[in-house]
Amino acid sequence: MSPRLHKTAEAAEILNVGIWTVTHERKAGRLHYRVIGKNSIRFSDDDLADYIESCAAVSEPRPNEAADVMHRTAAAKNRKRKAA
Repeated sequence: MSPRLHKTAEAAEILNVGIWTVTHERKAGRLHYRVIGKNSIRFSDDDLADYIESCAAVSEPRPNEAADVMHRTAAAKNRKRKAA
């Protein structure tokens, strides 16, 4: 059985991103694809799953990131109180 191949718009819907993002990630080499015929670009389920996996690996928070965000948020609130 042949793997399911998705058009760019379908891939964008599956990834919950815009068509431009899919195109950008493809051109950047981060999202694999197949060319059918002369210029029909298609994405397999495996291509999309690999892309999701690679994004998850990159987006793990740094150890002190949560503390940094809380500190910046508190500082911003203090500035607003002083300005009011």
